[in-house]
Amino acid sequence: MLMTTDMLTRQGLESNGIRRLVDRGELVRVRRGVYADSPLPDDRVAAHLMRARALGLTLAPDKVFSHQTAGAIHGLPVWRPVLTRIAVTRPGRSGGQLRPDLAIKVAPLAEDEVVNVDGWRVTSIERTAADLGRMLPLDWGLPVLDAALRAGVTREAMAEQVTRARRRPGVRALAAALDLADARSESPGESLARLVFWRLGIPAPVLQRDIVHSVTEAFLGRTDFCWPDLGIFAEFDGRVKYTRGVEEGDLAEVVMREKRRELAICADDWSCFRLTWAELFDPQLVMAMWQVALKQRGGRGR
Repeated sequence: MLMTTDMLTRQGLESNGIRRLVDRGELVRVRRGVYADSPLPDDRVAAHLMRARALGLTLAPDKVFSHQTAGAIHGLPVWRPVLTRIAVTRPGRSGGQLRPDLAIKVAPLAEDEVVNVDGWRVTSIERTAADLGRMLPLDWGLPVLDAALRAGVTREAMAEQVTRARRRPGVRALAAALDLADARSESPGESLARLVFWRLGIPAPVLQRDIVHSVTEAFLGRTDFCWPDLGIFAEFDGRVKYTRGVEEGDLAEVVMREKRRELAICADDWSCFRLTWAELFDPQLVMAMWQVALKQRGGRGR
């Protein structure tokens, strides 16, 4: 629970009493004038949201949560380094502020760009994705755009955001991210892998392709990335892929099931390569893996 100094004072606590509770660890100072009865979560997104909730207790009504904070509220993948600051936006054209823990942005806000999400006054998911697409490098803006489309935002709505932002910094980065965005990418890792393929000149893969046996037509599995004409598929191995909703004792079985799926597809004359986060930050290694897969095919298609 979050409590302001005024709330604690009304409960009979004076400043010395509040200080003693903080010293004993019974209260945690979240920000100036706001305390919690439990520590900040270890998870950076959850901690960011708790600090934002604390700010919201004293936030002026003309300000709304935006950018990385709105992204976290909407459940978009947010680049961890930007979570050090809470972001809010107020209508206007000048007068923004940058503090160690708070970024106050000043920008035009249309009526349809402000929504209420579980009690939060926040920029709409379309405006939030656009702001992050302008603000972040393409490597981290693309996962945001992919996730927004996956959440049901239309490409037309995002194109409208590009038009509205045409005189704002970063609009070219936003437009580039939208050109590459695809709702079928199911994780930031898959989004970044597609970007690496694009930068290396590797043909654009078919995403989330179902593979059936060439003779029996039995379903063999779904692949993250597939080049059907070449007989090649690729998988991104992010830890979340194996651990989401899985009890610790079942993890080995999940990994084995994934391996059996891969072997079954490869046994039907497919070639495969696997990517982890390490490979995504070493593009030449990705190119080498691609070239090995092509060599394995020996010019054979499907």
